Amino acid sequence: MEKSVIVEVKNLSKIINGNYIVKKLNFTINRGEIVGFLGENGSGKTTTMKMMLGLTSISQGDVIINGYSIKSNKKKALKSIGAIIETPELYKFLSGYDNLMYFQRMSGRINRESIAKVVRMVGLENVINDKVKTYSLGMRQKLGIAQSLLNSPALLILDEPTNGLDPSGMSELKELLIKLAKKEKKVRIGDSERIVYHERL
Repeated sequence: MEKSVIVEVKNLSKIINGNYIVKKLNFTINRGEIVGFLGENGSGKTTTMKMMLGLTSISQGDVIINGYSIKSNKKKALKSIGAIIETPELYKFLSGYDNLMYFQRMSGRINRESIAKVVRMVGLENVINDKVKTYSLGMRQKLGIAQSLLNSPALLILDEPTNGLDPSGMSELKELLIKLAKKEKKVRIGDSERIVYHERL
């Protein structure tokens, strides 16, 4: 079966004060693949993700997402992306459902069907109407992923998605990512120091 390229990273570099933080990085990702970034702290993993999201400037090279350049056509490139960098931004005094409604309202009209779909996908049906302040860290991570899936992105970028989770939470999150990649045909990029994604593919 012919592979469908969703991301092309071309000679991507970040230079600060004359020093390369990321140097001439090249890779391609196909739809439905799971990719993990490995490396020590300070090796440029998060910086690479931020360049892919247009959150920090690109010194050299480019990132093409769904055929659109993040440098020259950022708005269209970002339409294809869902992301969590560091920790999900959630309102703890609101319910999980109200958080999803709030974030969806910011990007356009409310679609209760899509909210119900992402809630089912991440397995939060039984707690979605509870206040987020009662959620465990794993539940908050799942809600953050649900939030990032609201616009049905072709590409999902997660920075250290298992950070702070216990072994059970890590396992649940790993299973969720595999399920999404296989059934929803999305692509995940994440810091995989604590998840060996390819074990189950």
